[in-house]
Amino acid sequence: MVGQGKAGGDFKGDGGSGRTGARGLTTVSRPIPLPGLQAGRAFAALFVVCFHAIGMWQNPKYGNIPVAPNWIMLARIGVDFFFVLSGFIILHAHMDDIGRPAGVGRYLRRRAVRVYPIYWICLTLSVGALVAMGTVPPLWDIALNYGLMDPFFHPRIIVAAWTLFHEILFYLAFAGLIIHRRLGIALFGAWILTAIVLFHHPGGPATITNPVNACFLFGMIARMAMPRIPTRAFFLPLAAGLVGFAAMTIVAANFMLDDMVLGLAGGLVVLGLALADQAGAWKVPRLLLFLGAASYVIYLIHYAVFSFAFRLLGSFSARPAILSVAAMMALAAAAGGAIHWAIERPILRRLRS
Repeated sequence: MVGQGKAGGDFKGDGGSGRTGARGLTTVSRPIPLPGLQAGRAFAALFVVCFHAIGMWQNPKYGNIPVAPNWIMLARIGVDFFFVLSGFIILHAHMDDIGRPAGVGRYLRRRAVRVYPIYWICLTLSVGALVAMGTVPPLWDIALNYGLMDPFFHPRIIVAAWTLFHEILFYLAFAGLIIHRRLGIALFGAWILTAIVLFHHPGGPATITNPVNACFLFGMIARMAMPRIPTRAFFLPLAAGLVGFAAMTIVAANFMLDDMVLGLAGGLVVLGLALADQAGAWKVPRLLLFLGAASYVIYLIHYAVFSFAFRLLGSFSARPAILSVAAMMALAAAAGGAIHWAIERPILRRLRS
């Protein structure tokens, strides 16, 4: 999503001081106490990329290549998992800040530093490309896209960036917890109530009422449950969450994937991964750690990479069709990794110093 989502390698909990930011979006420059979550961030980004690659290959405009529907449904879990990660990570990073209003400025600055700079670069390039092709978006839509604070879901210039509007909403609600615990609880309660009341209201605030927002809460619940479960039992929530994902994928051919169920399954997986990290149950390959660090950029630019590749290669395809999808995923991951290394990482280092 962002955060991951959104959406880096330095997994101590905060995007600006060696602890993680949203969508898991920090840099690989310090020790990583939660590498399993970093790997989870990488897989979430790759699932989203897979979902969109399959969709493009099945579009008659780009090749009309059939791919099994269940592949699409499996890849769909990436967005929900990003949001669960965000809920877990933000609470993990700022548990001690709750009820301490002096820390809200620092919190908001670090969230803004993590999300906006590389997004603004990508958005500016996208706007420039649209203008060059003779399509000028309305100035109001451009402003809303730069601010990431539009509850009514106007057109998103970077298509995948729709999730960032939800991230910003979550960050602002969490800031209420830092200002005062009761204020934060009231804000989250009002958010839930508004979503329930206006969910089926035509023209309502779609960013606020989208059920995918529940995934943030499942991530926060997973973090609150973490100290109450022995680390050696990590396989129980992890296995249960993976079974939940698998079950939803199996039924997805006939039913829409439910964000509540996916959020619950994602929360169990995140809880299991975090407990396993604490138990020292595995060693995560450096490539996955790097892809986790680059996941935000991969998420932001993969659509543009696909469009460029299709313009360059036309309807080129490999058989079986999934090989074409894998090639597009590898291209998006490589491009995102390069941009993260050359542009995003130096920006974050400078802004955090």
